[in-house]
Amino acid sequence: MGSVNLPAQGHNSFMLTDAQYGFPATAGKRGTVEFDTPQNGQISVLGLRANGAAITTLPVLANIGTGGGTLAQIASGGGWQTLITLVNTGNSSALAQLNFLDEQGNPMTLPLLLPQTGVVSSTSSITQTLAAGASLLIQTQGLADQASQVGSARLTTTGAVSGFAIFQNSGQEAVVPIETGAASSITLVFDNTNGLATGVALANSSGVQVAVPVTLFDDTGVALGTASINLPANGHTSFMLTDQFAAAANIRGSVEFGSGGGQIGALGIRATAAGAYTSIPAMAQ
Repeated sequence: MGSVNLPAQGHNSFMLTDAQYGFPATAGKRGTVEFDTPQNGQISVLGLRANGAAITTLPVLANIGTGGGTLAQIASGGGWQTLITLVNTGNSSALAQLNFLDEQGNPMTLPLLLPQTGVVSSTSSITQTLAAGASLLIQTQGLADQASQVGSARLTTTGAVSGFAIFQNSGQEAVVPIETGAASSITLVFDNTNGLATGVALANSSGVQVAVPVTLFDDTGVALGTASINLPANGHTSFMLTDQFAAAANIRGSVEFGSGGGQIGALGIRATAAGAYTSIPAMAQ
C-alpha cells in the first residue's frame, strides 16, 4: 500500500522500483499495481516495459467486464514468440480459459511455457482459476527454425479477467491489449511513407462466416476505395496493408473495417526500414 501525491493538473513519472516515488518491494518480482482514483479526482496512467534495448507500452486495465475478449493475432515460430498476460482485476476468484484458433477457426495446438511454474505443454487451450489480483503468464515457444504458426485467441471468463499480448522477435517487443465488446467498426491509422510499412491482422470472433467491409482513406479524409475480406467462423487473416490495397503505398491515412454483421477484432503493426516495429492502437466504435 502507498500513495502518490499529485497537484491539480499535475504529473509524475518514476521507475516502479524506485525508493522515492515507487515501490521497492516490486524489485525482482512479477505482479500488478493498482492505482485507485481518489474521491473527486480524475487520473490517467501509462506503463512502459523495458527489456534490454526493447521498450514498449503496458496497456492500462480499467472497467473490466466479464465478457472476455479477443487477441486478433497470435504468432509462434519463425523467430516469433507471443507472451500473454491475463489478470483478474476483480475482488473474487475467476475462471479464465484461453483458446487458440488457426486461420480457419479450428483449434490451433501451440508449444507453450507457463513462466511462473515452468510447465511446458503443447495444447490449444489453457484453463486456470485466478485469485483476485492474480495474473497468469503464457508464452508460445516457437523457435526461429520452426515453421511459423499464426492465428487468434479467445478469452472466456467467469469474472473480471483481461490482459494483453507482447509480440517478441529479434530482441524487440510490441504490446496489444485484449479487445473487448462488439464494435460496429474498427479504424487503424497507417503511415507507409519514408520506408515505413503497416501490417494488419483481423479475427472473426463470431460463429458465422462474415464479409468484412473495408474503406481506405488518405490523411485528408478522402476515400480511396472499398473492398471486402471474407473470414470464416472464428477465422483469422493477416497481411501487409499494401499487399491488399495498393492505394495505401507511400501515403498516410486510415483504414476502417466494418463488422460485417459479426464480431471482429483488429490490430496493426508499424515497421521501420531498419526492422524496428511497434503496435498501432485499434480505434473501435
